[in-house]
Amino acid sequence: LSERRYRLSSVIVHIGGIANAGHFIVYRRKLDSDTTWLLISDDAIRECSSLEVFFSNAYMLFYERIREQPLQQG
Repeated sequence: LSERRYRLSSVIVHIGGIANAGHFIVYRRKLDSDTTWLLISDDAIRECSSLEVFFSNAYMLFYERIREQPLQQG
């Protein structure tokens, strides 16, 4: 039985004082990158660091399963 591993792939952040009003932004890990993230807010998209993501006030977190690569026989 193998251990399943996951990594953070997206973070939703709510900006505003109350739950039924305010603004949502999304941080999404850039495909094929471990350190570069995208900040998505309405029609604006920009690159940002993982540090900015990890220090954000997360509302909801999304994880993706890391598929293990089979060992190469050689």
